[in-house]
Amino acid sequence: MRAQEIVRAPFTRRAWAEAAYCLAGLAPALAGGVVLTVLLVLGAGLTLSLVLAVVGVLLLLAGLRLARALGGVHRGLAARLLGERADAPPPLPPGEGLVGRLDARLRDGTGWRASAICSRTG
Repeated sequence: MRAQEIVRAPFTRRAWAEAAYCLAGLAPALAGGVVLTVLLVLGAGLTLSLVLAVVGVLLLLAGLRLARALGGVHRGLAARLLGERADAPPPLPPGEGLVGRLDARLRDGTGWRASAICSRTG
């Protein structure tokens, strides 16, 4: 790389777009990470008690849904600001009946991975 290219690199359109992506994604990442962490910790804690297990499972499900939504926000920001396209994760399997749907959502590997990533950034 030539010295002129190194000096001009921070002033390219791509560098400004990446900086805008970082600034635009910071607030949703921090807020979502905090809310997601609280939901998952409360959900896991309440699930340990027999009386509040239903509330705990509902909080866990809300946290997983929030993690998927935050992933969509960041995919949209990357598409608009950087021109990068990321494939959406596969949809949730439908499940049979109420217990089947709850089970399918609790076994949502994509949601758990997204929550782990969001919790680290928050």
